[in-house]
Amino acid sequence: MRFAALFAAVALAAACGVAPDPDLLHQPRIEQIQPAAFMAPQTEFKVVDDGLTPMRDLVKEVALERRREAQSLGITGEVERWRVDDGPEVVSYYLTGPSREVVRDFIGDRLPDDRDLAFGKSAPDRWRTYVVLPEVALDSEDIATANRMGGEVETLSLAFTPEGAAKLSELTADIAGHKLAVLIDRVVEAAPIVQSRIDGGRAEITLAP
Repeated sequence: MRFAALFAAVALAAACGVAPDPDLLHQPRIEQIQPAAFMAPQTEFKVVDDGLTPMRDLVKEVALERRREAQSLGITGEVERWRVDDGPEVVSYYLTGPSREVVRDFIGDRLPDDRDLAFGKSAPDRWRTYVVLPEVALDSEDIATANRMGGEVETLSLAFTPEGAAKLSELTADIAGHKLAVLIDRVVEAAPIVQSRIDGGRAEITLAP
């Protein structure tokens, strides 16, 4: 997994000659990740702009086959909807394709200059778009420690520095109900929906398979 590969895991020493406990073999593994100073410099958190009008128009054009080249390029338009508690429904539009380059060329200059186009894997051989704000809301300097828990679904548990915790609290209060993208080396590895303000300086993120 790209996320795991870009964090250096602390080695765990095993006692020589001691057989593993069978009951422990089926428990999720937990690995301590090195502090943020050792993390990849391209770890960034950016706010996702859900429902951007130009992306909505692109998805509609693909769905209605107004741009017939989309089918030949293997590009599809997708829509996802969610609602947090009693808040308004959020509708997000995105494109998928066989490569980032194909989708980026198809979109061309249709997005506004004050938005960035990011990509994440939607399947082993498919990429999906995310429209994000260009500003980096949080980065590896804001993370104190991280633990990766493996199992059927891998999660990353983060503890933020005091400065990072304050930024996380303010940010999540502002964007509750919307997505926050976690980018590693400019690829979206996760984009969780922020349910509410996150206080306490800790967060848990489900990683892409």
